[in-house]
Amino acid sequence: MTAGALEYNNTGNNQQFNFGLFETISEGALIANVRLYIEGEITIDLTSYPSINFGLIAANNYGTITNCAVVGSTYAHIIINVKDTVNSSDEPSHIVAGFVATNGSTGAISNSRVEVSITSKGNIAGFVYSNSGTIASSYVYGSIINNTVST
Repeated sequence: MTAGALEYNNTGNNQQFNFGLFETISEGALIANVRLYIEGEITIDLTSYPSINFGLIAANNYGTITNCAVVGSTYAHIIINVKDTVNSSDEPSHIVAGFVATNGSTGAISNSRVEVSITSKGNIAGFVYSNSGTIASSYVYGSIINNTVST
């Protein structure tokens, strides 16, 4: 799968939005040998949602992901535009991760990598933002992560 000049616009109903190549990987599911290639710069506009859970491979993982990669050209860059919102604890309401936003207690990730830069606002991570499961032999290489939140 190759992703090129993509602009995602949504005029949704202002609920939390789970976004990824796979929205949720269920317990018992296996995702193997997926390579998402990013060419140049991609902008994804999610400003119509007050709260997002974003991972390039999956928003939520409760299954097994193995031998998967998010890679790109020399200047591969992903910009995720989100609203400037905070939750009741005055923390950003967005989770943005280069691979999976939330890896649940039954989630397992192995032999996987991220090699692109990401710019967004909110809670941001190069690989996985929240992990309750297992991650083995996986990495972020050369990823530049810019948190541009303003509170």
